Amino acid sequence: MRVKDPPFTAEFVRGLLSYNPETGELFWKRRPVEMFAAGPKQSQVRNANAWNGRYAGKRAFNCPHRRYRIGSILTHAILAHRVIWLIMTGSWPDGEVDHRDTDRSNNRWKNLRDSTRMENSHNCGPSSRNTSGFKGVSYDKFNCKWTAAIFSSGKAHFLGRFYSPEEAHAAYAEAAKIHHGDFARAA
Repeated sequence: MRVKDPPFTAEFVRGLLSYNPETGELFWKRRPVEMFAAGPKQSQVRNANAWNGRYAGKRAFNCPHRRYRIGSILTHAILAHRVIWLIMTGSWPDGEVDHRDTDRSNNRWKNLRDSTRMENSHNCGPSSRNTSGFKGVSYDKFNCKWTAAIFSSGKAHFLGRFYSPEEAHAAYAEAAKIHHGDFARAA
């Protein structure tokens, strides 16, 4: 189950961060004095100057987390691609944000797209347990052949038995185009 997005509006986040759609990078903006509280030994102005001197203009949300980029706003940890979606569209994504090229750290706007959990899972490589080297292909010891299968709409579809893993992979690649459409990934 996905954690709920924080209650920030696009306007609020745009006031804190700037985004470059060509590079996929986020940068902290200079914050006004009103955003800071005075401490027992520091004034509001001193706290604002300290924060702005250290962070304003610097890259934001660049901490790696499971190959994604993550950062925080007012103690809420958020994935960078979700913040970018909010900045660019004005609302949090309904489902997941898919990285078209499967590089989780590539947050260029042209690389991001709205997706369901299932669509996002179609756009991933072979499982770490895969021994054939090809997505959707496994070896059938009983029949001494390579098999191809694809999952679509929560069901497994058997595609056949083949003499080589390359033949089985070709069958999977064709079926992926049909069953997964724009989210098809055969490799």
